[in-house]
Parts: sequence; structure tokens; C-alpha cells
Amino acid sequence: MRRTFGELYGSHIIQLFDEFPSTRDWYVAEHKMLRVPDGSHLFFGYAEHAAGATLSLLGGSDTATFTGNVNNSGTFQTGNDGLGNNTVTVTGTLTNNAGGTLGLYGSGDAMNVNAFSNAGAVTVGAGTTLTVTGTANGYNYSGSRVDISDVRGKG
Repeated sequence: MRRTFGELYGSHIIQLFDEFPSTRDWYVAEHKMLRVPDGSHLFFGYAEHAAGATLSLLGGSDTATFTGNVNNSGTFQTGNDGLGNNTVTVTGTLTNNAGGTLGLYGSGDAMNVNAFSNAGAVTVGAGTTLTVTGTANGYNYSGSRVDISDVRGKG
């Protein structure tokens, strides 16, 4: 994992392009990803994002696993283009800071987090699930459309 996108681009992406020149044609700079001809997507993640940045799983059946804590001060979303069955796992605490937006929009999207702290906006859309597993009570948000401003465990 690189701290900034510049570090990631210089140490990994350029090397990928040098070793596999055809991958340049697959690169989508706007989304910092490769869109492979077979329909797969390879996202280039890095640790630091400016406030207001957007992290999206767009492809349908995409999977992202974050080891450790994740802090969101921008937009973190899945399936906003209608393609669902995306899965996000956070092994630590997902913190959605004031001004942050967390949205699960594609049918079948699932987000599994060990712990969740929210001071922002959360949307758990129709057919999606947000599960908090590591707290004493745990919690599972799902249903038709749930807009959540506060997260509390079951009990």
C-alpha cells in the first residue's frame, strides 16, 4: 500500500504499463482503475484521500477488502450505477466523518465492518446490507431503503 496516488503511480502503475503495454488502453484515469476486456476491474487503492474524494465500487460483483481502519470524509459508495452484488469488508473500524457519505445502492451490495462510527450520512438502499459484526451487539441494516443518521447496536 502506498500513501499517495503519486507514489502508487510511480512505483507500480508505470511498471505495469512498461511490462504489459496493452494495459495502458485499459486504464481509466478518472476512476484510477483498469477495465479489463473480460469485464473485470482492477482498482488502484492508496491510503490517503483528500476530503471530498469519492471511492466507488461500480462494476457489479466487485470486491474490496480493507485491512485495518477506514476513515471516510468524502463519498464511499457501491453500485451507484445500478450494478449490484458488490462486497466491501473492513476488518477494523469504518468511520464516516461529519460531511462524509456512505451509500450502498446496488441490489445485493453488502458491506461488512468490524465496528462502525458515524457522524455523516448513510444510505442503505433497497436490497443492500450493512453488517457491523465486531461490536458486542452487532448490527445488520437491510431492507427496502433505509437512510441512517445514527447507528446503534441491537439490544
